[in-house]
Amino acid sequence: MNNRVLPLVAALAVAAAGCNPTAEKMCPSDQRLCGGACVSLQSDPGNCGACGAACGAGQGCSLGACVACGPNGEGCKAAVLAACFNADQVRAFDAALVQVGAPVDTSAGPGSLAALGGAIYVADMTGGVVELVTPPKAPVLASVKGGSYNDLEHLGASGGLLWVSNAVVGSLVAVDPVARKVLDELSLVSGSDAPNPLGFDFANNKAYVALSAGLGSSPNGLAVVDLSSAPPWTVKPAVKRIDLSEFAHPGASPGVSRVLASPDGKRVFVTMNDLYDATFQPVPGATGKLVVVDTATDAVVGGAVDLGAGCLNPSGMALAGSTLWIGCGYTQYNATFTAVTPVGGALLPVDVSGATPVPGAAVPMPNGHSIGSVRICGSRGYAGASDSGTLVTFDPSSGAASTVNEQACPANASGFSAVFDVECAP
Repeated sequence: MNNRVLPLVAALAVAAAGCNPTAEKMCPSDQRLCGGACVSLQSDPGNCGACGAACGAGQGCSLGACVACGPNGEGCKAAVLAACFNADQVRAFDAALVQVGAPVDTSAGPGSLAALGGAIYVADMTGGVVELVTPPKAPVLASVKGGSYNDLEHLGASGGLLWVSNAVVGSLVAVDPVARKVLDELSLVSGSDAPNPLGFDFANNKAYVALSAGLGSSPNGLAVVDLSSAPPWTVKPAVKRIDLSEFAHPGASPGVSRVLASPDGKRVFVTMNDLYDATFQPVPGATGKLVVVDTATDAVVGGAVDLGAGCLNPSGMALAGSTLWIGCGYTQYNATFTAVTPVGGALLPVDVSGATPVPGAAVPMPNGHSIGSVRICGSRGYAGASDSGTLVTFDPSSGAASTVNEQACPANASGFSAVFDVECAP
């Protein structure tokens, strides 16, 4: 993580509370000091959206707005948020997957969520903007356009800033959420290649960005970006490549997809879908792979781990202790692109306590839903389906699904729906 960037959000928290910055009482960056206590203005019903703004009887606080509770107290305390791509909305749900409050409308195609400073932000994949998730309509913080179309693949937070991968032009973009502007944009293009940056994470003052197959000649590996200096940059950061093409199944593209750093920052886990050929057709016998990179040396440790036939097209990841949960499965469209069929939908546990990850048995998801996003929030796991608007809760110790909401994200006029990302509620 880039620790050289000042924690502006924490400083603003003190100022917003009317405190002397030198006072002894300091709050975490995701909380505010109200009446001598540190609270979350996003979720505290006694201080909802502002200090002293109390919600009424039978109400809770979600995303800084008061919402009505159900007769048994359900539906008023958000646990998880879902990016509803086809509905152009972000929706909040409690631990039982009951919707909390009204949906938050976004510009177009919300694809990735990130938490920073007690707030939730969203990158609109097709809208080409980064927005603050607040009801009823998410305000635009920064425009990150791609050209004739937009494709913002992933949103992350580090050093008090938001970062987004711009797949159309092959870049990593730094956004200041306080100043509400793009600070700088770093091209990941090298020579004549056409990198398609997807997921990324931060460790050891570096960003590790998945580069998958794009149009034309494209790398399949990781871009490692030196973030020891903060944007805006007078000299662009150094970028090096880790080539992962050698780990692909014969005839398949590596399909480097998502990146997750370990809590200690010493390792990053990388999923490779290792599924499709150059024409984007599934390759028989190809299975997903997991690669571990040592952040001290930026070298792959022990080669690629085969995730087996139970985990096709691995993507999103979440850590629960020493167990890495990976979302598996893909969506098969029919010849006229009017219907979809989920294939291989599952959650796969991988023991990462040792030097070499050890995959366990895949846990099939209800109705075979393909899982693209995974998050651990407290004692529960949440998984979003990429083939439908389904949200699932699961037990992080076993992977067993406990609650399923098949209509968490509604379908659009064409009948399509998908949960593109999930994020823990503040």
